[in-house]
Amino acid sequence: MTYVFDEHGERHRFDAFCKTVLRHEATNYFRELNHQGKHIAQFSTLSQSELGKLYAVDEYPSEKFVFSAFGYVLYLREEMVADAFSGLPEPEHTILILYCVLELPDKEVGNFVGMSRSAVQRHRTKASNKLRKTWKPKEYEIDMKQATFNGRVLLPMDVIKAARAGDPLALRQEEPV
Repeated sequence: MTYVFDEHGERHRFDAFCKTVLRHEATNYFRELNHQGKHIAQFSTLSQSELGKLYAVDEYPSEKFVFSAFGYVLYLREEMVADAFSGLPEPEHTILILYCVLELPDKEVGNFVGMSRSAVQRHRTKASNKLRKTWKPKEYEIDMKQATFNGRVLLPMDVIKAARAGDPLALRQEEPV
């Protein structure tokens, strides 16, 4: 039997072969998409706690401020916090270290330092208030005579409301002195 070349038949076989290859490639592509959908997540869909697991921060001992009391150590990374903490008197310093590091109730902290529960609570509250005053950012303080933010004068509320309402002359109004 001799083979007779048929150009028309050869084209049909080649077309069928190409269609089969493309169909299988499409199947592989959809399988891969399905796999990615199950096993790969976009960063925008991750929660904050899941994003937190994706990186690590190098911490060096020279970047921390160390405070200790009764053999327990408190590490602080922020210099502003460490400065404020070091400015506390020794009893308050010790009470806060025991309270923050060991998470002890006031009565047990009092057993360590030889004070009553109420005295520990009074010292802890006093120290917390001192730290809050020290940490309060000065650029966010509002002067009651003239409201400022980062040293800039803020607009009065009536001017802001007029501008929101669409008054084009709201910002050109003169403030009474």
